[in-house]
Amino acid sequence: MIRVHRPLCRLRRQPGPARFRPARRADNGLHRGRGPEGRPILVVDDDDFGRETLGRILEVAGYRVQRAADGAAALRCLGRDPLPGLIVLDLLMPLIDGWEFCAQRRRDPRLAGIPILVVSAADGAALGQNIDGVVGRFEKPVVVPELLAVIRRYCRPG
Repeated sequence: MIRVHRPLCRLRRQPGPARFRPARRADNGLHRGRGPEGRPILVVDDDDFGRETLGRILEVAGYRVQRAADGAAALRCLGRDPLPGLIVLDLLMPLIDGWEFCAQRRRDPRLAGIPILVVSAADGAALGQNIDGVVGRFEKPVVVPELLAVIRRYCRPG
């Protein structure tokens, strides 16, 4: 069992309501289970500890990971190849927050089809906002097996 000092994630399911909230339009034109094999996952979070911990969890699960500390750095990452197969995005960040990042991403046709999974400490009302391209939402702390199950729908390890 992995234990972290700060509550980014839990490996055991705790009693209570599920923390995963599927997006209203779960597919957004994407084909579940057919994510591009071997494409990296871009983890965007301003919290160094959270970004590194989630990145390492994904690497142990077999995924290649790119990391960005805010929306501006994420947009710079998206300007390079290879494009990620999935973006794991925090909403509450300095410079360019998650909502602005999504708006700028949507304007670029090359990036608009990349699915986004929101993992954020934003309150439930903010997580419930309909954002184009978001395939699911998790509140922090996340339950790792549930997060990995959703990630597997859109991107395969490689």
